[in-house]
Order: sequence, then C-alpha cells, then structure tokens
Amino acid sequence: MNCLLGDRTVVNRMRSMKELIRSVDWSATPLGRAEAWPMALQTAVDIMLASCEPMFVTWGPLRALLFNDAFALVLGHEPASALGKPLAAGLPHLSGELEAHLERVARGSGPLVDVELASEQQSYPRLTYSFSALAGEHGALEGAIAIASEKDYVLQRRALLSDTAASLLAGRNPLEMLDQLFSRLAPILNLDAYVHFEVACDGAAQLAASHGYSLEQLTAIGQVALEDTVCGTVARSRETMVIGDVQRSTAAITEAIRVSGISAYVCHPLLAGDKMLGTLSFGSRQNVHFTEAALDLIGAICDLMAAALARNQAAVAHSETDELFRALFESVESGVCLLQVVFDDNDQAIDYRYLKVNRAFERHSGFADAVGKTIRELVPDMDGLWFRVYGEVALSGVPVQLESYAPAMDRWFEVNAFRFGVASKRQIGVVFKDISERKRRERDLTFMAEINADLAQFSTDREIMGAVGEKIGRHFGGEHATFAQIDDDATEALAIYDRNSDGLAPVLGAHRLADFMDETMIASLKAGAVVAIADVARDVRTAAHSEAIMSFGIGSQLIAPYLSDGRWKFMLIVHRPQPSTWGADEIELLSELSGRIWMRLERARAEEALREADRRKDRFWAVLSHELRNPLAPIKNSLYVLERVAPTSDQARRSRAVIERQVDQVARLVDDLLDVTRVNRGKIQLQKRCVDLNELIRRTAEDHSSLFASNGLELVVELCDEPVFVCGDWNRLAQVVGNLLQNASKFTLHGGKTTLSLAKELAKGRAIIRVSDTGVGMAPETVESLFEPFMQANASLDRSADGLGLGLGLVKGLVELHEGGVRATSPGMGKGAQFSVWLPLDESPSVEVAKEPAVRSRASRRVLIIEDNVDVAETLRIVLDLCGHEVEVAHSGDEGIEMARRSRPAIVLCDIGLPGMNGFAVARAMRADPELRSIYLVALSGYAMPSDVLKSKEAGFSRHMAKPPNLDALQELVATVPTESGLH
Repeated sequence: MNCLLGDRTVVNRMRSMKELIRSVDWSATPLGRAEAWPMALQTAVDIMLASCEPMFVTWGPLRALLFNDAFALVLGHEPASALGKPLAAGLPHLSGELEAHLERVARGSGPLVDVELASEQQSYPRLTYSFSALAGEHGALEGAIAIASEKDYVLQRRALLSDTAASLLAGRNPLEMLDQLFSRLAPILNLDAYVHFEVACDGAAQLAASHGYSLEQLTAIGQVALEDTVCGTVARSRETMVIGDVQRSTAAITEAIRVSGISAYVCHPLLAGDKMLGTLSFGSRQNVHFTEAALDLIGAICDLMAAALARNQAAVAHSETDELFRALFESVESGVCLLQVVFDDNDQAIDYRYLKVNRAFERHSGFADAVGKTIRELVPDMDGLWFRVYGEVALSGVPVQLESYAPAMDRWFEVNAFRFGVASKRQIGVVFKDISERKRRERDLTFMAEINADLAQFSTDREIMGAVGEKIGRHFGGEHATFAQIDDDATEALAIYDRNSDGLAPVLGAHRLADFMDETMIASLKAGAVVAIADVARDVRTAAHSEAIMSFGIGSQLIAPYLSDGRWKFMLIVHRPQPSTWGADEIELLSELSGRIWMRLERARAEEALREADRRKDRFWAVLSHELRNPLAPIKNSLYVLERVAPTSDQARRSRAVIERQVDQVARLVDDLLDVTRVNRGKIQLQKRCVDLNELIRRTAEDHSSLFASNGLELVVELCDEPVFVCGDWNRLAQVVGNLLQNASKFTLHGGKTTLSLAKELAKGRAIIRVSDTGVGMAPETVESLFEPFMQANASLDRSADGLGLGLGLVKGLVELHEGGVRATSPGMGKGAQFSVWLPLDESPSVEVAKEPAVRSRASRRVLIIEDNVDVAETLRIVLDLCGHEVEVAHSGDEGIEMARRSRPAIVLCDIGLPGMNGFAVARAMRADPELRSIYLVALSGYAMPSDVLKSKEAGFSRHMAKPPNLDALQELVATVPTESGLH
C-alpha cells in the first residue's frame, strides 16, 4: 500500500528501537559493550529489529530486555525506560508468567509455542508468544527470543473482511453499512471517529457520512476549503496519508482535524480503477500507532467500499448484481472467483468448476483461461482438503477463513470462502491471496535463525559445515550441499564438505573449474554474481560438461560465490537431481549464507590456529626446559670429576669432551631460536653471491658424514653432472642442507639410508635439492604443519626426537628468503620421507664463485677482557691464554679504560651490560681518545638482534659477538686482527 507521511516530524516523533539500541552505552550495563556481544545475541537482535512482528530478546542471568518497534507498542509506555532493564522491570505485568516459561526454555526443554498472555495495551488485548532458546559462545543456554502474534486480531480481521464482502455482494448499500462496519472495526483498531467524502465527476467533494464528530466539529470541518485539508490532499495524490500525532503537528492541512480533538488519523482514497470516488478517514483520540497490519485492514475495507460505491454510481447503466461483481472483481488486489462445487451421489465434494474470475485471479493462482474448467482439469492431483472445505461451505452456508499449503501447486493461500446465491446451486465465492512469498520469508527467517545458532554454537569448521550443511540441503530441497574453497588462480575448487543423499557420488576433493563450467560462468563467479543453472544439460554454460556434472546426480545448480578483498575465495553450491527453476528469494538467501558461513569458517580456523599455536608454545616451553636442563647434569658431573682427577688423566679428557659437547648443544639451541626470530621478523640479511650448489652440497655432506657414521646410517650423495649456480648466501644455504640432513639422521633407524641429490629443472629455471630417507615417515596431518615453528613430528617409536622443532621452520624461512620453496612428502608412517628444496637458477653466474670461507693465518695478540662476571672473564682468559695470547682482565668500564691506556692491547673484548659505565660508554670513550682509537673493539652481549648489532656499531665497536661466543671463531678473530686495526 502506497503511503504518504503527512508530517515526518510527527510520524517519526519516537526514535526507532534500532536507533535507541545503537545510542545506549551498553558498557555500563550487564550486557557489556555492544561490539563484544556474543554472535548469538547479535544475530538475535538483528533478526528481531528486521521483523515486522512484535519480538523481544532476553539475555544473561538478569534476563536483560531488548525489543523491536512492533513490541514497543505492546509495552504501553516510553520504550527507552524498559530497554536493557531486567525482565521484571521492563514487563512487570507479564514478568511472573514469562519467567516460568523462560525458565523452561533455559532448562533446554525445547521451544514453547502458543503461550497466551494478557497485555496492558488496549490495542493488543490478547497476544500469543512463541519462545526459542539462545545459546552462548560455548553452547550454554544464555537467553531466549520471543515472537508475539495477534491471533485474535487476525481472526477478527478475516471475519470482518468476509462479512463485509458478503454484505456488499448481497447488494447492501455501502453508505448504510458504514456505521455498522465502523462499530466492528473500532475496537479492533482503537478508533473513535470516521468521515467519508464523496468526489463528483466535476471534482467537487462533499461530506457523505461521519461518526464520532459533534455538529460544531462537522461545521468547522465544512468551513475549511477541501484542498487545504488532509482529505483534499489524499484525493489529489490518490495516496494513503497517515498522521501519527495530529495534536503536535504544525502542518496547515491538519488544522481541521486537530480542532476536533483527534490524535491519530489515517485517510485512504476510494478508487475504482482509475476513477477517484472519494476518501474514507478513520481517527482516534488516543495515542495509538497504526501498524502495517492495521493499515492493510483499512486498505482492504476501503477497496471493498470503493468497489461497492462504483457499483452504485453505475446502477443506471447496469444491473446492480453485475455491476457489483465487476467492481469487486476488477478493483480488489486479491483473487476473486465464483465456483460451482461438484458432488458425488453421497454429497461428497469431488471437484469444482470456475464460473467467473477477476483480473487478479491469474496472478494469485497461476491459472490462465480457467473459466469453464474444473480444478481437476487444471491440477489433476489437487489435494482433497480444498474439496472438503469448499463442499462444507456450499452445503452449510458457513463461511470459512484459512491459510493452507497446496502441494500440487506449490503455493500457500489465504482464503475466505462463502456461499453465494441459493443453497441449491451449490455455488461459493472465494476471495484469496497467494501468500507463498510471505510464508517463504517466515520460513527463511526461521531457517536463518537456526543457521546463525549453529554458527554461534559450533567451534570447529568440520562441526560447522556438518550442522549447517544438513539444514541447507533440506531447506533448498537439494541432493547435494557443497562447500568449496577456490585456489589463488581461480582455476581449481577444493570441495571441503558435501552433504549428499544416499547412493550419490560425493563431490569431495579437488576439481578443475574448467571441467564443469565455461569461461563466462567462471567470470561471473569471479565477479561475485550468483549463478543459477536450471538445467545443466541445456544451459550453454554447462552443457559441454553436463556428462561430468550429471555423474554426481546433479540436474540443476545454484552457486553462490564469496569474495574477500576482491578475490574469489569460496562458493556454496546446492544441487537438485532434476532440472529446476531457482527463485529470486533462493538466490538472495544462498548469497547471504555463503558470506556468513565462509566468514565463520575463517574465524573458526583462526581460532583453531590460535589454539594450536598455544599448544605448540606450551610444547615448546616444555621441550626447551628439557633441552636446557639435559646438558646441566653431565656438565655438573664433569666438573665434579675435573675437581678430583689429574688434568691429564683419561677421566679429565672425557669430562672436558662431555662439557664441550653439551655447551655446543646449548649454543645450537640458542642459535636456532635467534635465527627463527630473525627470519620471522625479516631482520636477517643475506650475503648473496654466485654459489655452486655441487660444491656446497659436497662439503656439507662431508661435514655431516661423521654424524651419519656414528648413527649407523648410510649417506649417499648424488651431484649434478654440470655446474648448478644460484645466487645466494653460502653459509645460509649450507645451514638449510645441514638442517635437512640432521632431520633425516634423527628420524632414521640404525642401518637406514639417506640420499642427498641435486638436479636441474631447466624448463622451470630452478635447481632441486632432495633429501630422501628410509626413516619412520609421517602421517598426512603432520606433513601439513611440519614447517611451522615449534612443530615436531611424533615418530611413534622408542627413539627420542630431541630438539625444539625449529630446524624445519628455519629451513622454510631461509629458502623463501632466497625466493625458493620447500615441500615435504611421505607415503605414510614407517615408509620414509622426502624433503625437496627448489631455488631459482643464476642464469649468468659471475666469474667469482663463492666458496666456504678459508681459515686465515694466526698470530699472538695482546688482549684485554672487560667483563664484570668473574667466571666468564676467567674462562675467556684461560681459553685465549692457552692459544698463546697475552691476556689481561678488568671488571668495570673505568678499570678497563685505565688498563688499556697502560698496556695498549691490540684487541678489547668488552661486555655491554657492565655496572656503572656500560660497554657502549666504554667504546665511545676509547674512540674519543687518540691513544686508544685504533684498538679493535669487540662487543660481547647476550643480545644479538640486528638492532643490537647496529647500536654496537654506532657506539664504535668493530665487531659484535653473541654470548656465549663460538670459541673457534673468537680465537680466529683474535689471531687474525691487524696490529694497527683502526676504527672498522
């Protein structure tokens, strides 16, 4: 119904509930910040605010109350005073009864339907409530959603329309009926007055009938020019006008109404086809709100009155009965028909014939040229309900109103049936409306509420897809409901879930899109358009691939893509086994579902990834503590031995070897941690040069040969017949190969074999390094996450897999820094594994090829150690003293500077974290002293991030070494530093 708002400031005087809810500071309420509300609560509020039916939501232990605009009218007072309040405060007249019903819902006793409760609001004398539970984030029931239905109002409306239509069809004068009609309509809509103006052919209007106005008020109305009134405006515009608050309106056209004491007013045009017959207005002296249902009722009555008035005006040219039929049939929006009910010998209705229909009949029924035909001729398998109902009306004369579904027509109808003419003719009149769209909307609303509840309740992607996939398949009547991810190139779809009927082949797995659809269809999906295929064998987009599609039992498809950041990531597909037309509502609904489900799946996966990361972190700390504690026992035991045996004895030699091995193990753990951190933060810097992989692999294999020999393993090296050059960092690439060899030795049992091979793939311009072993192998789920930091494969054997799970993560990071990639494969547990690394070939290698750094010549140097930790300083002094260097030790920065001025060392090893004057200050002081500035300064620190190295360089240090330093590297540095090193 078209509707003009006479005064927007009056009609919209009350803020909508959506605005009120958005404006409230919920952080000060038990519900907390609105953006942090659980998904179930947010979804319930969205559904509630979108509904035209009165609805409310309760949440939390206090049952905080939220409601929509329609339910605000039920409250009977300012809605803001009840919003967010506990149920007992917001609905005091209902809270006692409601609490009992809500408690049953909260105990999981299932939904409560058709609970009838009283209302304070006279406009809503009796409401029927339906309740459903709302689950929180963890599945616990935390709230409820309620829908209020005005069942008495609906019945009254149907009876009033049916009686009005019957009276007009019987030939009653519409003007004589107005008072009787108003007496029945007034209590339903809380009305106090009506006024009817007739418009003549020349456009002049006069007051024809009224009720509820005094003579003085009618006189005042008559003194105002019609064109300046609401009725005149409606007559000109032919649009309904609703005035929400006449008394507060300042519009000039409402003056005549305001002086009569009317507070709420609706004026409806009376039209017969294109002809304006007049206006019919209804008013209330109370503050009432004309709902959509109320306006629909007024509109239906006015349409009937207009048809009857048109009949009277044409009475001179036509008989009264024929004109009434013509006016009614051709003016009302509902379908109208006259039927002849056919009975058998036992007075059982078995068919009915169409005698007369109006223009709207075909739109509501779908039948063309129905006059003269029976329903069994049009719909042979029409269900018997309609024969029974229409037969009873024809025999008894008792009118019937009902809403029912006709399966054979796949439509829902709202029907008013009444006997027409004498009983012996067994004819009935039927006023009906196709309400399938409304029923679908209601069904879709319920369906979406169930889907949203599942999305909120379940936490893993498998649970989510299983729950919603089953519901989607049933709702769309499909044999399949498939969820599929799209690869980055939009060339392949991975079906990750498929709900399919028994006996049909599952659609799971990877599929090339080009094998199932043409390029135009792929382009449409890439652009985010929903694609509906009514018949896969006939649609040009799928016809060429119909054999492959139909092999899955698919005759029609509806595909809804989901795009994120402009890229096609996901699609939701429903399939039916037979050709089928997809409705616009189905297309819109599936598109909405596709986005909601994918976003929830992404969130579920992110949550699971966080949980897995947390589990890996806990596992990492457990392993780290184990790996760091392990060396302490042998070190402590070895120190105990060294204190009690001769320095040159075998026990002393073995103890020193134990200490050296354990310290190296701790140093490797720390190095791995630092390297992984640098790679993850992008702080690692590569020293790239042309590298011959043949040479690098040969040397790395030699370095690890003793490891394999000691473990009883065979190491086979297969080099390329020609040079293989890449641009890379020699040391880092050697670290990659070394980590893969160490991993292979760790997970291969005694007597096993590892093959290290190198090959070229010229077609792809890359080199391939493969490390294959005959070890314990891996399960598929392990392979997927093997390169993540702190991830360790479970060998499921008696052999210990030591380490922190950092080696392979470091391999992946270093290879990707070289613009390459790495992949792991395994046939399964106990069947070995293979790791493949590919690196881009250097097509034009430089003449100078990087090699493993050579050891420089060594010489004795004078060294000063500045270190406040006495044990660290003393052990460094002993190490360098054993190498023939002259070593002095200072335990503070001031002492170190004085000692340097006195002894003039060639190199100073200085701790950064000194008490008082720290290492940076020492370096700056020495560089500022002309006598000391040429000394080679080396920073020693437990911090070795790139930013720490930069700070050392800015302070004046020539070199930065992490604690504990590699003693071989330290000895080489001390022995090879120039005598007059200067500032490096």
